[in-house]
Amino acid sequence: MDNKVSNALAKACKTLSELQIKNGYWPPIMALKAYEPQPLQQPSVLTAQAIRTLALSGNYAYWQNIVKGMGVLIELPIKDDADIVQIATMAIALRLSNTKVAQDQLNKIKKVLIKKQISEGFWPAFPNTNNLTNYNAITALQYLDSPKELTKAKKWLKANKAADGKGWGFNQEVKDSEVSFTANIALALLSCGEDPKSKDIETARKFLLSKQFANGGWPSSRVTYADKATTYGTSMVLLSLLSTGAINKEVEKGIKFLLSLQLENGLWPLCELPSGKGGRYHHLLTGGRHAPCGAVRHCRSG
Repeated sequence: MDNKVSNALAKACKTLSELQIKNGYWPPIMALKAYEPQPLQQPSVLTAQAIRTLALSGNYAYWQNIVKGMGVLIELPIKDDADIVQIATMAIALRLSNTKVAQDQLNKIKKVLIKKQISEGFWPAFPNTNNLTNYNAITALQYLDSPKELTKAKKWLKANKAADGKGWGFNQEVKDSEVSFTANIALALLSCGEDPKSKDIETARKFLLSKQFANGGWPSSRVTYADKATTYGTSMVLLSLLSTGAINKEVEKGIKFLLSLQLENGLWPLCELPSGKGGRYHHLLTGGRHAPCGAVRHCRSG
């Protein structure tokens, strides 16, 4: 499987490098639907995710793409009212640079993320919070020497699972756990220092394993697709499972599902497309962005 994974990563990164525009950004390729998370289509978010994807390849040929993308992220003003997902995603990419200007930008982002954290431990988002926002903020802060903030976030997340007790949903008010949010928060808890063998992680792991489809994929949530396998949902579950245990038959099936859905040009559809038809897709820039590459690479290195 290693050769197939390597070929998939190479194909994806080649296409991705060609989609960068002259000013250094990666642009959106389609308008999101009204219910989909709008921050995920901001050029700064897409650029940060593209940088991470190309960096995963370890291919020096993409160094200029990465440097050019870093340049535009470094120049962006960081305001107190900045979108949390936007600046958190930027931070996750910027931490790959050891330049002073990148570190200065990271310090600005850190101050805003800490300032925006509510005293109970979560981050604000419509209608009060959501777990995609919390996941992104925590993922950024784990690289920004913020143990106090991560401890508060961990305590809040553990106390605010979905009412069914299996995992997490959109926010703390929902009854049913959902796949992508549970995978997000399991990863967030691990970023906060949670023991991979803790009860909450083990319960989440069992819930996620129970939701795998026969084709090897996992669904996302009611925000997109809760009843069919998606490349984003599958990627996040795989990253969560691989972070808490060794590769097993479920993980191998998930990787095969991702590999089977990659298009000839290196892009991934959000879900399996009817034969001969187009559809909503992400070239590692929309929806899950770098997630399929991250999942298959983690499998190779695991």
